[in-house]
Amino acid sequence: MIALTLSMCRIPVVSLINYIASEKFIHDELRAKSMSILEQMGSKWIKNRERRTVVTGWSGKTFKSDDGAGGKEVCLLDLKARPVDKELLKRFCERIEAYGFLIVRNEKDRMEAILETKKDVDGWIVEPEYKAGIYIPNIRKTEVDGFGLLTVQKPVLLR
Repeated sequence: MIALTLSMCRIPVVSLINYIASEKFIHDELRAKSMSILEQMGSKWIKNRERRTVVTGWSGKTFKSDDGAGGKEVCLLDLKARPVDKELLKRFCERIEAYGFLIVRNEKDRMEAILETKKDVDGWIVEPEYKAGIYIPNIRKTEVDGFGLLTVQKPVLLR
């Protein structure tokens, strides 16, 4: 087993400490998970073009589902083809004490996704792209406004 010390890191120590203290690494990890979800959902959506809205919520605490089972970290809310209801999203986030959520809306010709965490907001558009005789999901980043359901906290940084 190899032990990693701060002296071995290529990132300046103060920058690394600030990155961890800001909890931005959590948003970055949820962004990576969101991209994986978009790739999987995009491939399925291209095949059936089904209109549906799905919310994935991430919590750091254990919560109870409707059937009484305990859940931790990830919770899914399938809105089917219903429009997004901000009040429903708010109750969902409060119930699971969400650190962040990803909402994916499948439309006929594209998917739209918004990741909102306590630290930042990211958005993507997924459209089918024809390559080598097949359609694949083309995921591109876009500027979006979040729903404003999660408080963005300002980190305390070292100088």
